Amino acid sequence: MTNNLLETKTLREQVLPILAFAGLLLAFIGYVKWREYQLVKDSYIRNGALITSYTESPKYRGEYDLEFTFTIGPDTYTGSTRLYHLTDAPYSFIGRHVPVAYVPNNPGNNKLMMTPKDFEERYYTYPDSLHWVLPFLGK
Repeated sequence: MTNNLLETKTLREQVLPILAFAGLLLAFIGYVKWREYQLVKDSYIRNGALITSYTESPKYRGEYDLEFTFTIGPDTYTGSTRLYHLTDAPYSFIGRHVPVAYVPNNPGNNKLMMTPKDFEERYYTYPDSLHWVLPFLGK
């Protein structure tokens, strides 16, 4: 009986950390998906986000984080949006003004609107003013 009790305790000590980690991972994924959902469902779209810089992903070629700023009233907000499969010349984005989607009661939750998919998710037509972006998008 004592041996069986020790086996149960050891099993519990092994399983509980895994379950705790899985729970935290699911909570994090849920939070990320909730923020994305907010951006699609409750967002406002505003022109005039200024792309200020970019950072290349250290792991994957063609992945860039574009840093930007935009203003709502007297407040200036910053953000970063990852673009995948850029073919070349991310420096061509620096200094350009593009639309940004943001949640009105939390403008820190924001995303640049640059790809056709960004507009399709919100049931908008891709604007002619952004056709200069298309040659840079690989896929």
